[in-house]
Amino acid sequence: MNVINQNGTVYIDNKEYSTLNGNPALTALQRIYNAEGYADTITATIPNYKYYRRDHLGNNREVWVANTKKTIQRTQYYPSGLPWASNTGDNPGQQERKYNGKEFDEMNGYDTYDYGARGYYAAMGRFTSVDPHAEKYYSKSPYIYCLDNPVKLIDADGRDPGDFFGSEDNAAKDWGKYYNGKSIAEGKEYASTIYSVDKDGKSGYTYTVAAPGKHDGVTESLPPSDKPTKAIIHSHGKYENEFKEGNDLFSKTDLNHCDDKKADGYLAAPDGTLQKYDTKKREISDIKIKLPSDPNDPKSPDYVAPIPINTQTLVPIPPLVPVPLPSPLAPKPFGLLIDK
Repeated sequence: MNVINQNGTVYIDNKEYSTLNGNPALTALQRIYNAEGYADTITATIPNYKYYRRDHLGNNREVWVANTKKTIQRTQYYPSGLPWASNTGDNPGQQERKYNGKEFDEMNGYDTYDYGARGYYAAMGRFTSVDPHAEKYYSKSPYIYCLDNPVKLIDADGRDPGDFFGSEDNAAKDWGKYYNGKSIAEGKEYASTIYSVDKDGKSGYTYTVAAPGKHDGVTESLPPSDKPTKAIIHSHGKYENEFKEGNDLFSKTDLNHCDDKKADGYLAAPDGTLQKYDTKKREISDIKIKLPSDPNDPKSPDYVAPIPINTQTLVPIPPLVPVPLPSPLAPKPFGLLIDK
């Protein structure tokens, strides 16, 4: 008779239990997690409160104990998320939630992060199964992580990549910094949808991977079907003389589209400004940020105006005076001797 090993860890909501042979009498609460870290030694009079120190991608770099004010774990990562070889005192086994805050399962050399919808093998920078939303990214491999841009993007649950922002405006600012320069360089518009997401018990916003358009129009990429649209953001490409001031303003088509969608609108313009259209107030305002701009746009901070030439100060060049050629010398007569 084969005996199944039921020793291990059990997760219920934000609580972690250790179990022995699956016996409820031998199951004990080990940790309680929250958005900033966790508490352990729960049965003690004073539990240990441990906090994560994170980078901009939400990677847990250090674990700090509030009770003792000491750092008990340090982790450095390759861009793909694979932890570096640890140094003395790093204590890699102290806790397993690391890259993007996901649990790193090293048992039997598995070395895979649990992203919920699927596992992520950081040594290769690839997921171990197909993206459940692969039909949205038909031009990309269904196994790649964050569209092959792990320094810029995160993947909250193994389905759709995207950053996490506390407000629509912050999501729009990040989008503008990332896409406006690309839009200007390529001379075509880009557009995305900003939608709400939840992460670690917090509500926030992210945006879809931008869809490219033409120089005079674009249709935004759509969010997952269960995520309502909060705002639409698009760029206007490079500065074009035919559009004049319209290069840096919402068009009537832009505004009508936002009204139809009942969603706020953002415009990243060639002059480097970011504008917001509030559909409820029907007002347009500027968001304080300097985006990449087109130096050919007269309103751009990088614009260099041409220097007019004052023709009155030019010294006229006199016409060339023809120089007469010298007359040819008369030939000497042949056969004439001259005595000295």
